[in-house]
Amino acid sequence: MLLVRGGIAFLVGVVISNQPGASADSLMNLFGLWALLEGAATIRQAYARVDQSDKIAGRPILLVLGGVALVVGIVCILGLGLSSTALTWVLAAWILLRVASEVWCAFVAPLTRIRLLFALSALVDVALVAFLVTHSTGSVSDLALMGGGIVALWGALTLVIGMLAARVDLITAAGPRLLQNH
Repeated sequence: MLLVRGGIAFLVGVVISNQPGASADSLMNLFGLWALLEGAATIRQAYARVDQSDKIAGRPILLVLGGVALVVGIVCILGLGLSSTALTWVLAAWILLRVASEVWCAFVAPLTRIRLLFALSALVDVALVAFLVTHSTGSVSDLALMGGGIVALWGALTLVIGMLAARVDLITAAGPRLLQNH
């Protein structure tokens, strides 16, 4: 699911960064779409089938992150009477929550290279938060170009983490063997 999440973020980031003439509302819709897709993929990641109970220790964190992302996506798409500035702050708060989870992943990841990539991913998210907060009332073109570029960078890092992460093999119990001799 890291590959899916990274791919979604990369593609949406590229689309956002190629919308310099977009209105603030349509830009918030694109960020909201990213949050919805990210939330759904994160919740799906929480329910990945694993056989060892220690592999699901992060499930509550993933569920919270996914749920918050879904709420943020809905709020950004519907607007709910909030200004673009307020919606930008909502996005920044969600991404700040993701920073905390990425820092946690950097501490618990089994491989050093994945730890470093999660730490780098957290730094990219901090840059996105800083950019959103400092440009909440600025140019929509700047927000589209730089914000989309940072989202695409985060997506690329997540793709690399997904490629380097150990594959989870499903071990299923063999069913009844009808043709086996005892």
